[in-house]
Amino acid sequence: MKIKDLDDIIRKVPLSKRLKACQIESYDRIGANSPIILSNESHSNRPSNYELELIAFRSIINSPCENYRERKSNWLFEATKLLRNNDFFNAENISTDEIFSRILFLQMEPQINYNILYYRYNYFFNFESEQLDMKEEFFNKFGVNYKSFVNLSFFTLAFAQSLKDDSFNYALELILDDEDKIALKCITSTPDKLLEKHEELVSRLSESRNEFFDLNLLSQFPIVDYMNQRFIPYIPYIPYACTRSLMFRLTENNDALRQKIGKSVLENYLEYLVMKSEVTNKFRHIKEFKYSKNNKDSSDLMIHSDDELIFIEAKLFNQSLKLRSLEVEEITKSHERVSDAIVQILRNIVDMKNGEMNEYLSVFELNKTYGIVVLYDEFYFNNNETYQLAYRKSKEKGYDFTKKQIEDMIKIYSLTMLENNLNIYGGHIFQLLKGLEMKSPVSRLLNFEAVCKSLISHDEEEIKKRVTKNKVMIK
Repeated sequence: MKIKDLDDIIRKVPLSKRLKACQIESYDRIGANSPIILSNESHSNRPSNYELELIAFRSIINSPCENYRERKSNWLFEATKLLRNNDFFNAENISTDEIFSRILFLQMEPQINYNILYYRYNYFFNFESEQLDMKEEFFNKFGVNYKSFVNLSFFTLAFAQSLKDDSFNYALELILDDEDKIALKCITSTPDKLLEKHEELVSRLSESRNEFFDLNLLSQFPIVDYMNQRFIPYIPYIPYACTRSLMFRLTENNDALRQKIGKSVLENYLEYLVMKSEVTNKFRHIKEFKYSKNNKDSSDLMIHSDDELIFIEAKLFNQSLKLRSLEVEEITKSHERVSDAIVQILRNIVDMKNGEMNEYLSVFELNKTYGIVVLYDEFYFNNNETYQLAYRKSKEKGYDFTKKQIEDMIKIYSLTMLENNLNIYGGHIFQLLKGLEMKSPVSRLLNFEAVCKSLISHDEEEIKKRVTKNKVMIK
C-alpha cells in the first residue's frame, strides 16, 4: 500500500467536510475520560488515534477535490478500512522493534494527563534566574504570557461540545480576551501554510522515508483557518500545542537557548519534583560541582538521605526529523548520548568510592547508590542496546561493573515517566528506584491538579460573567 491510496479516498471529499468529519470523530478522544477509552464496547469500525491523526493531516495537505458528488458511503470508514487491511509498516523490511518504535513515536498518548503538562510548562515558562529569564524569552517569541495558552486550552476543551455544531467559532470570540486571542493566533494556521511547512520539512529527509510516519504539524497548529471558519481536525492536540509544542517552537534552531534551558530550567525542575515528593524531610540535594585536580564535572544533581544517594543526569534532547524516520545513524547517535550519560554517572560513583568527592559527598554503600538518566523526550528504542554500549564504554575506562549491575543501579526515565510515577504513587524517589510499594501522606503528594486549577484565570463563574456581559447564550 502507498500513501497515494489513502490520498485518493481523501481527495474525493471537499476539504471543509474532511475537517469537520475528523473534528467530530476526535471529540470522543479528549483526555483520560474519553468515551472511546472508557467504553467496553468494540470500536473496530472507528479509526484509532493514530489512524485519525494521519487521516486528519493528509486531509489538509491534499488539494481540494474536483467534481464533487455527494457520496453514499462513509469516506472516513473507507480510509480507516484501507489502513487496517494493508501493511503500511512495510513489515517485511523492518524489525518488530522498529515497528514498535514507530507506533510509539507518532501515537499521541491517548490517556495523557493534561494537568501534568500544564504543571510542567507553567514551571518552565515562568522560570527566572540570574542566568535565564524564561518569561522574557517566552514573551519575546509569542507576544503573550504563557497563562493565555493555558486559558485557551481550557476554554477550547470546555466548549468542545460546540465543535459538533457551528457555534464553536462564536464561542471562542465571546469568551477569549485580547491576550487569549493572541495565543489562539499562535496555534492557528491555514491549509496552504501547513502544506508549505510540510514540504519544507520533507525536503530535509531521505527519499526512502515512510510517508505514513511524517511529522504531523497539527501538533503545533491544531486549529485550521479555512473559508472563514476554524476547524480542529484532531482535538486532543490542543493541550499538546499549548504546552510541549511551545517548547519545541521556542528552541527551534536555537541550540544556545536549548542548552541554557537544559542546564537551568530542567535541572531545577527535577530538583523541585524530587524534593517535593519527599515525605520524611531528610533528603538533601547538591547541585553540580567541579572536583579533583582535573576539575571534573559531577552529575547535574545529587539527592541523598543519611545512607542512600542518587546521581541524576538531565538531558534536554529534541528528537530530530531523521530520528522520527528511524534513520540508523540518528538512532545510533541517540544510543550514544544516553550511554554517555550512564557512563558519566558510573564515573561519579567510582570517583566517590576513591575518595575524590570527599569534600562534597561522604562515601555511600554501592548497593545504596543509584543513578537516573532523565530524558526530556520519550526514548522508544531498545534499552538493551543502550546498556550494552554503556557497558563497553565503562570497560574501556577500566570500571569493574557488569552489565547487570549497571542496569540495576542506573535507570533511564523520560521526564513524563518520572512525573507520572511520583504523582500516581506518591512515593519518594528512592522508593521508586527500588520498586517498593509507595504509600505516603496524601498532603505531601505532588498535587498536579490543584496547581493547574490555580493556573486557570477564569473559572466557570468567570465564563458565565463573560457570556452575561455579552448578553448572548451559547447553546
